[in-house]
Amino acid sequence: MEKTKKKFRFRLTIGNKILLGFSALMILYVVNVAIIFFTSNTIKQVVSDSSEIIRPSKDAINAFIQLVTRSKMLATNWVYLQSNDADKKALQDLVSYEYPALRDKIVNTLMPKWDSENQKVQMDSVIKLFEVMLNAQEEGITSQLVDFDSYEDPVKKFLAEDVVQSQIIPQSAVIIEKLNAISNMQSEITKESDDEISLSIGSLRNITGIVAGIFLALGMLSAFLIMRSITVPVNFLKNVVVKLGNGELVEDKGTKFGNDEIGEMAVAMDNLVIGLKATTLFAENIGNGNYSSDFKPLSEHDVLGNALLDMRVNLAKVAEDDKKRN
Repeated sequence: MEKTKKKFRFRLTIGNKILLGFSALMILYVVNVAIIFFTSNTIKQVVSDSSEIIRPSKDAINAFIQLVTRSKMLATNWVYLQSNDADKKALQDLVSYEYPALRDKIVNTLMPKWDSENQKVQMDSVIKLFEVMLNAQEEGITSQLVDFDSYEDPVKKFLAEDVVQSQIIPQSAVIIEKLNAISNMQSEITKESDDEISLSIGSLRNITGIVAGIFLALGMLSAFLIMRSITVPVNFLKNVVVKLGNGELVEDKGTKFGNDEIGEMAVAMDNLVIGLKATTLFAENIGNGNYSSDFKPLSEHDVLGNALLDMRVNLAKVAEDDKKRN
């Protein structure tokens, strides 16, 4: 069972260490890109809603307020300024073209996208009130005061003036008050949208800065760990090799190495030092005439060790021959 475990043991080589470090950086980079992409989409959606719904709704509500004010003014002028044909034409255009276009934009394009049901209900109420006002204007003013004779008729003139005073002016005031309330609600929605855009941009900036800092710290840490895991053992082995080149046998100080190529080099170097020490001791025993000491070559390819074994055999034979001759 132990052999099976050792067989499948993960070996963290130098290449694997470098790959692991760069993989961590790439994963962090992908996470950063994903966060930026998600936040950018959120900002894009908020900006799109603001440009397509929120701000056009605010502009449409303000245009409605101006339209009601103009309608009241033009209806009043229709009654009191008999010869002002330009204002009469303007009122007719307002009723026939401007209001239907504005109503279609608000009801069919903007209102279905509003989130506030209260705002929708209030706008429906305003539209109904304004159409009641237009009907009163049509029935009591524009359809009655159509020519010079109608203006000269005191009853028609009085009834038209009464419509202006008792219906047009009070109704327009109520409608404008309601539209101002709706406009204030829309202003709050616009402010929330602007705040959300600012918050999203700030979040994107902060997240990007934090991830960039983590990315930089992790990169520096990975570089430091990889450098330390490679340069420190390599320098140690270099010193050992240099001393071996000078004939010194360096004792192992208990230095720990990883399970990588440098670790294999360290094990091989340690075996070499141990083998050279054993070879030195064996050579000293032979020099002292002790031909019975044990010695095991480093491997079957150990040239020095095998040569010493042959030398021991030869010297032992020579010593035996000398002993016989003596």
